Amino acid sequence: MLLQEGFARGNEPSISVMEFASGKERRDSDLLPYLDTFAHFFAPLPNDYSQMNIHFRTVPLSDVECVTETVLKIDQPMKAINDKRGI
Repeated sequence: MLLQEGFARGNEPSISVMEFASGKERRDSDLLPYLDTFAHFFAPLPNDYSQMNIHFRTVPLSDVECVTETVLKIDQPMKAINDKRGI
């Protein structure tokens, strides 16, 4: 998920993203864009927030293959998202 509009300029332009997953192993479905057409291929996310892995990453723009128009609304500060104590 993109964390901000636009990209960081510099020697190598990059974007800030939030990665969320349900396990440590990678799956083939991790490479699919988040579109309704592919939803049935995705592994389900856990029901318990403490089992979800969330990472904030900076991705070089040259590594981006697809950007969708899917919008997720989050009603809390970004720094609170990875705090599993309050949920």
